[in-house]
Amino acid sequence: MPGTAIQKGNSDPFGTSVIVVDSTVSKLLGFNRNCLLPSIHGREIEEAKTTSYATSYWQDSIAALQDECQGYGYLAQFAGILASITLDRKMMMTAMSFKQRASQLLRVRLGKHGNMQLQGRRGRAQTTELCWSIYSLLAADVAAQNYSAAVV
Repeated sequence: MPGTAIQKGNSDPFGTSVIVVDSTVSKLLGFNRNCLLPSIHGREIEEAKTTSYATSYWQDSIAALQDECQGYGYLAQFAGILASITLDRKMMMTAMSFKQRASQLLRVRLGKHGNMQLQGRRGRAQTTELCWSIYSLLAADVAAQNYSAAVV
């Protein structure tokens, strides 16, 4: 289409997620879908003959891309696991970079909402978002085997 530049190498050329799906993010999502998801949920699929939790897990992973804090936390987790399996120093740096960005965003959120008594439907949604953001960073620290950071 004239006047429309599709971003080269972008796996999300229509910009449907908040986090840009470049080749690194695409690689991490593929690793999550093709390696982590089957290893985590393979027994459920085999024994219970259902994919409901695996489907939910995948949908949550994709939905996290709509929230920078959660998305970068999850991507840091995937990158940390991949780095520890492959001993890829570049992927280790990617994991640290994503974790740093998620931590930075979480500090801002906690500054805005951390001391408030959150009530009502909007308050519960903000509390849930904070919890998922914190969880994504906990999972990233555990994946990177940084247990002292996970304790915090």
